[in-house]
Amino acid sequence: MDHCQLPKRQREVVMLRYYENFKTDEIAVLIGISEKTVRNTLFNAMMSLRIHSNLHKASMAVAILFFLLSF
Repeated sequence: MDHCQLPKRQREVVMLRYYENFKTDEIAVLIGISEKTVRNTLFNAMMSLRIHSNLHKASMAVAILFFLLSF
């Protein structure tokens, strides 16, 4: 999952925070939500990306294992 597969709100908050370097209070004002909602949205987005990353790593490890066992 890349950032484009996140829900629109999560994608927007992640882009503002990590690509545009806005602070959470600035993001809250900019898009009209509370700072707590910004923090929760960032947390949920990062968890989604982390879960996807771990699944990708696990599937790569299995593929490598099968490749090595085929010799």
